[in-house]
Amino acid sequence: MKYLELFNLYSNLEYDLYKYGIKDFTIRNDGSINVNNNVHLKNINLTKIPFNFNYVDGYFDCSINKLTNLIGSPIR
Repeated sequence: MKYLELFNLYSNLEYDLYKYGIKDFTIRNDGSINVNNNVHLKNINLTKIPFNFNYVDGYFDCSINKLTNLIGSPIR
């Protein structure tokens, strides 16, 4: 049962990433995301960053939103 729950969690996360246009990514064991491209979250009325990014190999744009902190933004 635990493996099924993890599969569903990762499937939902993948679906949500695709919804935001993030396609070339790896989900790490800790649930954080490595992206091998740009992340464009600009001007979509976010109040928080929707994922926990670890690494983005490109630009990370979350400007023009309603963010009050940068929790979830890439570490590197």
